[in-house]
Amino acid sequence: MIYSKVHFRDQFFGLIVLVAALGCSNRPEKKVEETNPNLIEFNKYQLGQLSLDTAKIEQERAESQFGGKVSFDNDHVVPVFSFVSGNVLKVNVSMGDFVRKGEILATVRSTDLSNNQTQLDAARAQLQLAKRTYDVAQELFKTKVYSELDVLNAKATYVAAEDAVIALETTMKTYGLNDTIGKARNNLYHIVSPCDGYVVGKSLTEGSNILEGTNSPLFGISDIKSVWVLFNIFESDIYQVHVGDPVEMQPIAYPGKVFTGTISKISNAVDSTAGTLQARVVLQNPEGLLKAGMFVSTAVHIDKGKKSVAIPKECLVYYDNQYYVVAAVSQFVFEKRKVTVEAFGPNRAYISQGVKENDVLVGKGSLYALGQ
Repeated sequence: MIYSKVHFRDQFFGLIVLVAALGCSNRPEKKVEETNPNLIEFNKYQLGQLSLDTAKIEQERAESQFGGKVSFDNDHVVPVFSFVSGNVLKVNVSMGDFVRKGEILATVRSTDLSNNQTQLDAARAQLQLAKRTYDVAQELFKTKVYSELDVLNAKATYVAAEDAVIALETTMKTYGLNDTIGKARNNLYHIVSPCDGYVVGKSLTEGSNILEGTNSPLFGISDIKSVWVLFNIFESDIYQVHVGDPVEMQPIAYPGKVFTGTISKISNAVDSTAGTLQARVVLQNPEGLLKAGMFVSTAVHIDKGKKSVAIPKECLVYYDNQYYVVAAVSQFVFEKRKVTVEAFGPNRAYISQGVKENDVLVGKGSLYALGQ
């Protein structure tokens, strides 16, 4: 995105040579160069080889470049927790591995499972007793032996026992132990992936302990269909960079490939050490080309809030620390002219001196092509 300086001398003198070779027979007897060395005259054939552009008044858009880095989209990372405490016997995955929903990520030995199974067995037995007591109470109520209050008490005990069983069964299902017999009693608990995706976070190692009540996820799973590109904005540029500004990003890993997006968020806290604010771009990544940790060159297109004379970058020629254009004076006469460039945009140069609105200029590749 940075404008490449073209060696004007080779192109300009090559142009003069070509003009002399191709157009001598069609030149007027009086050469315009004799009165003004900056003027160049073309015949119809030569003019047909030129590409011409017109200077326009446009909204000035600048371009600022920053270094960026690809990160996981934290809005699409699924955290994985353990519902039990215990000792980690085995970890089956590493960072970056692709896993399927239900795949075992790690195995934990935990006494919590057998305790829950014991509680569930006791609750089921209590439920059976409460159900029989309620049935008997209903029969005895029919024979006037039990009062209506006795029946209501028996029913309340039965409903409470049923709720207790449901609660414990739900807990066991949450553990992934639908068929609890033989699984809970060997004290083994499997941490499984809740979805398809890549392992983007991992805090477990074999032999480590999971403590009861910990709130930190043990794994993070992401589908990487979208990623974040994070880059830092310098304090001197903060005033002109905004949420919604368009951004072009070129990964170092893919030369020539450009991804486009817009700034979705800018941090409100300045890094006191670096003097920067972090900006974020959310990119769709359906092919999975962008990987976390990749470095990218980012170019932010900034609306500078004013209008200027704008010309295509290809109209500029750089020679001896000075920018030039070749502007039309009449139908067949052009002039080499110094210009002052105020700023560069994505594809445009903004001129403060040397070019006016509606000036006709030699455009893309014409000097280079004619100078060969």
